[in-house]
Amino acid sequence: MVFPDALEKIGEEAFYGIPTLESIQFGNSLREIGYRAFHNTAWYDTWYETQPDGVVYLGKIAYTYKGDMPKGTTILLDDETVGIAGAAFSNCFNLSSIYIPQTVTSIGKYAFYDCYGLTSVTIPNSVTSIGEWAFRNCSGLMSVTIGSGVTSIGKNAFSCGIKLSTVNVNMNI
Repeated sequence: MVFPDALEKIGEEAFYGIPTLESIQFGNSLREIGYRAFHNTAWYDTWYETQPDGVVYLGKIAYTYKGDMPKGTTILLDDETVGIAGAAFSNCFNLSSIYIPQTVTSIGKYAFYDCYGLTSVTIPNSVTSIGEWAFRNCSGLMSVTIGSGVTSIGKNAFSCGIKLSTVNVNMNI
């Protein structure tokens, strides 16, 4: 399957469970990939196995984290990253901080769901949307800074953040 260069977004579970899907080529305009868009396909299984441990990218999108994550992990996303896919870091319990570069425009649904060790996050001005449940159950999250570019925050994006006491919105960051 060859996607056209103009394609910017692939929705959640768009190709989920198609066992015969073996080949995919992406264009350069791809900015968003939904939650589990390619899971349970022959392509995903083969591709995933060949990736090194750590943040796994699909083009310029942080798609998932592979391997064991040590306690107190800090992730520095590549400066060319344009998006964080749905569920990219969900259940990364030991993630304590993440650097999101100014090139990122979207944070997908469930992106950091259940990241208990995450204590603070700064969302840069370049981000325009934060997906539903993106930071849900991040019970260690104490402060969030949301840049001025955000025009959409999905439902329950920060719910159950029981320690969250500081939210700065529309800062020049």
